[in-house]
Amino acid sequence: MSKIIVTDCRVVAIDHVEFPESERINFTNNDIWSDLFRSNLNQLKCLKVLDMSDNYSSDFSPGPHSLDILELLTNFEDNVCFNSPNLQNLILKSSKPTKYKSILSFQVSFECESLTNLKIINLAVDLLDLDQLPNSLEELIINDLNLEIIEGNFFKFNKLKKLNLQNNQITFSMLNSQKFPSSLTHLNLSNNKIEDLSCLILDNCFNLKDLKLKEVTSERTPEGTTQLRNMLYFVDPHIDAILTNYDSEVIFEIVHGVEKNSILKSIYKKRRIC
Repeated sequence: MSKIIVTDCRVVAIDHVEFPESERINFTNNDIWSDLFRSNLNQLKCLKVLDMSDNYSSDFSPGPHSLDILELLTNFEDNVCFNSPNLQNLILKSSKPTKYKSILSFQVSFECESLTNLKIINLAVDLLDLDQLPNSLEELIINDLNLEIIEGNFFKFNKLKKLNLQNNQITFSMLNSQKFPSSLTHLNLSNNKIEDLSCLILDNCFNLKDLKLKEVTSERTPEGTTQLRNMLYFVDPHIDAILTNYDSEVIFEIVHGVEKNSILKSIYKKRRIC
């Protein structure tokens, strides 16, 4: 079987559901009723593409609520291991963040040496262990998690080109010991609480073309701003980059290597006049 699509369905199941081997499975936007069931979706050997997005449950009052899809994949120790050697593209996404702090926090690991694209969005994960992710990744999107710890180092992903870490409660301390791979072309750390930008060491990222740091600080000129700006010109004189604070004020913006009007540029102008 090459493709299985289960979407916009009401799913009623008990205990365990076995999916047949398939190259592509879309299990999306389904209403999961009754008791949560376990499945083998993370254990299929022929699987290449798995999309588990936007599933929910309406079997609770006062109404439908977002479902953390990891609950369908966990073992009895609340761990999730993907053991699919041919898996290339994986999407794990809840429709919206839960309004409460989950009593579960899942540990996720991967035995998927072919995995190149991974998206994890709105799930109950507070520990990001990079050592559990395969080195084969080329695009990694991790959004809308309440991260408390990042273990391991992004530098291990020597094929990684696009890294999107928006809105994960990431702080200075989580990035202070991080080094990013030279293969990186796009980096997005927007909507995190970084504050001090001196933690971003990017001078080895000579392939970097686009950096987004929107709403990452409360300050108008946070620590490390000038050093970061100068570092970016060293990395690529034609780079695109933007840094804003929580009030959406533009601290600096570079478009194809040209600096636009910003707080930092205004400060430099005043210094030259004086």
